[in-house]
Amino acid sequence: MAKTLFKKQSGLNMRRISFLVFLSVVFLLLLFAWFFLQFYTPGIAAMDGLPFISEWNLGNGVRITEDIEGIEYYEDLDGGADLDLSEIVPVDRRRGDSYTFLFIGRDDGLLTDSLMLMHLNIVENQISLLGIPRDSWINNRSYRGRINAVFANRFSASVRGGATRAQATTDGIAFLRQQIQITLGVPVDFYIFMDTAGFRALVDAVGGVEMYVPRNLRYSDTCAVPPLHINIQRGQQRLNGEQAEHLVRYRAGYVDQDIGRIAMQHRFLSALARQMLVFDVPQILRIFDVAATHITTNISVADMTWFARHLINVSLEDIITHTVPGEPARIGAASVWSVYRPETIRLINSYYNPMLADIPDGNFNIFEISRIHAHNANLMGVTMDQLLGN
Repeated sequence: MAKTLFKKQSGLNMRRISFLVFLSVVFLLLLFAWFFLQFYTPGIAAMDGLPFISEWNLGNGVRITEDIEGIEYYEDLDGGADLDLSEIVPVDRRRGDSYTFLFIGRDDGLLTDSLMLMHLNIVENQISLLGIPRDSWINNRSYRGRINAVFANRFSASVRGGATRAQATTDGIAFLRQQIQITLGVPVDFYIFMDTAGFRALVDAVGGVEMYVPRNLRYSDTCAVPPLHINIQRGQQRLNGEQAEHLVRYRAGYVDQDIGRIAMQHRFLSALARQMLVFDVPQILRIFDVAATHITTNISVADMTWFARHLINVSLEDIITHTVPGEPARIGAASVWSVYRPETIRLINSYYNPMLADIPDGNFNIFEISRIHAHNANLMGVTMDQLLGN
C-alpha cells in the first residue's frame, strides 16, 4: 500500500517539474520578447552601403535596345559617370523615429509599372503613401528616361555583364533606390519587390478583397504576353487575385490615364489594408507563405516584428495618400509625366521626410518640362477611410 502511494507521489512530482520547466521556458521567451521590443530598433538607410553611381559602369551616351526583354532605354546621356551620392547634402535623422519603404510592382516583363513610396512616422503614428506615376521623367547625369525603366536599365546591364538574374534583380533595385533619392531627395530604407503572380497570390491569401468598384472596367490587349482581357463590373464585390490585378492595371478608360489608375490603386489598397489590419493568425501565416515565395525584400524577420508592433494601432484615418504632382508632357515622341518641382519639394517635406529638418532644395533633382496646370496640384492628400467613404 505504501509502495503504491509512493509511486503516485513520484508521478505527481514529475508532472509538477515538467510544468515548472514549461512555465520557465514561456517566461524566458516572454522576457526575451519584452527586451527585444524595448531595446531593438531597425536600422536606417545607409546609402553609402550601395554602390556609388560611378561604380555602375554606365555607357557613353549610347541608345541601347536590350535583347533580353526588348526594352529600349538610354544610358548616361549627359556624360555623368562621375556622379555619386556624396553630392547629396546630409541631413540628420534619428533611428526609430521614422522609416521609408518603396513598394515595387513589376509587370510580366521588367518594367516597374507600380511604384509607391511609404513613410512610416513612428512618433506621430501615421503613414503617408505616395503614388509615383510610371511615366515620371528623370533627367540627371546618371539616368535619363521614364522611372518605370530604371530597374530594367540596371537589370539588363548586369545580365550583360555576366550577373545571374538574382544578382541583376538586386542591382536593379539598388539603382532604383538611388534614383528615388537623387530625384525626390528621400532615402529608401526598405523595399518590397513583387511581380504580378505574387500580387495575385497575396490577394487570394487574404480571401479576396471586398470593395466597391465605381465604374465598369473593360479592356483587351491580345498582343500582351499573356493576352490581357479586363472585364470588371461596377458595384460592391469581392475581388479575387486575378480580378484585383486587372483592377490595378487598368488605365485605358481614365481621362488622365496613369493618374486615374493610381487613384484606383489607392482605393484598392485602402480596402486591402482594412482586411490586413485585422489580427488573424491563419491569414498572417498565409501572407508569410506568399512573401517567402513571391517577394524580394530587405526587411528582416526582426524588423517585421518591430514594425508589426507599431502598425497594430494604425487605423485607416491615419493613412494618407498622395500622387506625385505634375502633368502630361512630351519628350520628342514620348509621352511622359512632368513632375512639378516646388510642389513636390513641399509635399515631400510635409509628409515623406524622415529627417530631423527639411530636405534642402538642392537634394532634389527634378527636371520640370511643363507646368501649365500647376495651380491644380493637390498637396493635401486623401486618407484611406475617405477613399472608402467611411
